[in-house]
Amino acid sequence: IRHVTQMPTSGGVYSISPFYNGSVLLTINSKTHLCRLSMGKNEVGELSFIGSGHHGHMLSLCVKSLARNSVSEPNRQTNQLAIVGDLMRSISLVEYLPKHEAIEEVARDYNANYMTSIEMLTDGIYLGSENFNNLFVLRYNSDATSEEARVRLDTIGEYHLGEMTNKLMGGSLIMPNNSSNGTSAMSS
Repeated sequence: IRHVTQMPTSGGVYSISPFYNGSVLLTINSKTHLCRLSMGKNEVGELSFIGSGHHGHMLSLCVKSLARNSVSEPNRQTNQLAIVGDLMRSISLVEYLPKHEAIEEVARDYNANYMTSIEMLTDGIYLGSENFNNLFVLRYNSDATSEEARVRLDTIGEYHLGEMTNKLMGGSLIMPNNSSNGTSAMSS
């Protein structure tokens, strides 16, 4: 492990997520910031804030995006979306607007969920877990005809898990088939 850079913040950093064009999103107290690492003096990396960030949460506990250290193609117009899990206000969908260097809230779940973890499954489907041992799935309706429907994340699934969830990860419920003849590696 090698120390690359450091930067002072005005509070606790609760979550870091890769974002588009080599940047990262940070949640610091009630604010979501966009940062970029660049080479500074003497070839030392410098982490700096881009724009003013987004303020509108009680406590921004977690942030997730679908970007995975990718550089977007210049001709391809993609919405730079992320979700923010607030400790007391459920999930918000935010978008980074490069032209204005601003992060703006696009939609939110208006239910009062005390979030423990979140995951962005697609650009329009989000998974959240809350402190009453439940999972729920939200959908962003970008094609809605009214503004009121577009700014609301719709609940499309609710599941009582019965256990506290503090991390969501991709995975599989079945074992991969590693043998070439079609029989399971577990059978003998």
